[in-house]
Amino acid sequence: MEVEENSLEQVVCQAVKSALKPNGGRKSSSEKKDSLEKKCYFCERNGHIARDCYRRKRWLEQQRQKDDRQGGGFEEEPHHLN
Repeated sequence: MEVEENSLEQVVCQAVKSALKPNGGRKSSSEKKDSLEKKCYFCERNGHIARDCYRRKRWLEQQRQKDDRQGGGFEEEPHHLN
């Protein structure tokens, strides 16, 4: 009996949490459309912006490592990678 009460309590808690989120935690169709319309100015791919670009983050990390090894200045970001 105690096991059933705990699982019921967990289900109710999850339902309340998702009800408190707008759209039950799901993205609306306009939010999905907005994310597809975003274009990254670093890699020029759709679906994200440069701040979130994993290629840019990897490039920045490589530049930091190169800078640490050489003790030189930080290179300017390329406009895009081909």
